[in-house]
Amino acid sequence: MPPLSPSRHTSTSFRTPFVGVGTGRCGSTSLAKIVDHCKNTFVGHELYQLMWYEVTPELGRMIVEMRKVAKTGMLCGDISSAYLPNIGHLRDSFKDMPVVCIHRDKESTVESFMDYGLRCIRPGDKQGWVDKCMGPNQRAKAQGCFPIIDADTPRQAFGFYWEFCEALMEKVPEPVCHLDINDLNDDAKLHMLFDFLSIPECDRLYMAERRFWTREDAQAIRKEMSRVGPPPRPAR
Repeated sequence: MPPLSPSRHTSTSFRTPFVGVGTGRCGSTSLAKIVDHCKNTFVGHELYQLMWYEVTPELGRMIVEMRKVAKTGMLCGDISSAYLPNIGHLRDSFKDMPVVCIHRDKESTVESFMDYGLRCIRPGDKQGWVDKCMGPNQRAKAQGCFPIIDADTPRQAFGFYWEFCEALMEKVPEPVCHLDINDLNDDAKLHMLFDFLSIPECDRLYMAERRFWTREDAQAIRKEMSRVGPPPRPAR
């Protein structure tokens, strides 16, 4: 493993990781990219497939890998709706772990899910609404990352899912930061977010263009997170 780049690493002190949560289709990919764009940060999007109804070895792997990066002094984090029911478990390992909740209004979220192509639902199939979420080879894993919802139509299922996630986010204890999707285009709100995550002024970068993550981005970050620590990255 080559040494960490000085431009990405200025301290060996431990920095508590953070997680971001939302409903999906809420700007979580952009949020991950914005924070990862800052210096001395290492942030992914949906790197770990945590389950809603059981604790699996994936949670332990996430904790181990986050701890490795945190020990380098870099701010480590990941963003996924699947972390909502696991915040308590994560805070057992990382005391006072910061949580960022990102919100989008119900109508826009449901419409985005409908446009995304998750249209497959069968009457009586409580998990059919997440068919096609991750493709045929990962569908079984994907279903466990969502709550079980009994609905008659995809639109109704997405609405129930939005309500379920929003109710859980309202109950997230401090330290927590709540953002609206529109805040991602407001540098003043991002300044508040960076304060919450204890990102120093010298490490803050505000993206001129905020693009959505691709699946290739997430796969590349996950590969690096499995190492002892993050590899050198270009100065920003």
